[in-house]
Amino acid sequence: RQREQRDLVRRANDRALDFFKQTLASSTGAQARAMIQSRGISDEMVESFQIGCAPEGWDGLLRSLPDNAKAHAAFMGAGLLKERSEGNGFYDSFRNRLIFPIFNQAGQAVGFGGRIIDPADEPKYLNSPETELFQKGRTLYGLHLARKSIGDTGRAIVTEGYTDVIACHQAGHCNVVGTLGTAL
Repeated sequence: RQREQRDLVRRANDRALDFFKQTLASSTGAQARAMIQSRGISDEMVESFQIGCAPEGWDGLLRSLPDNAKAHAAFMGAGLLKERSEGNGFYDSFRNRLIFPIFNQAGQAVGFGGRIIDPADEPKYLNSPETELFQKGRTLYGLHLARKSIGDTGRAIVTEGYTDVIACHQAGHCNVVGTLGTAL
């Protein structure tokens, strides 16, 4: 049963990853692309780190899913959907955010971090909750890309934040990873 739940969460994360990347590439992602450009993040880094974005509405991801209880349960288990407190149904956990997928050391998407696009939104950063696959204190952002360089150099540089890691990799320092908030 636990293996089945892990597999459902893994597949939900994979599907969400594709959705967020497609959204970034679409007309809906124009503001997120402008933010990426303003921060000096190259197209190569966007592709390497598989950055995406969540659309502004409450149900962009939800509408892309099959309308069945099993799909909803898997995406809730991954922390990608939340149950409405009033009435029936669900809504997207990530809305109008630049999305930074979080991968395990094998390169599998285990969670997501989202940064606001509109400065009026809150909170500034929102992360996936802990799930069957994702524990913040046991995961380092960018480790799947940094492993080889860490092995080659015999050292790892630990930063705070997604964009710090990306900036270091973009500058050629590929032995850099990041903590996920204060959960080290």
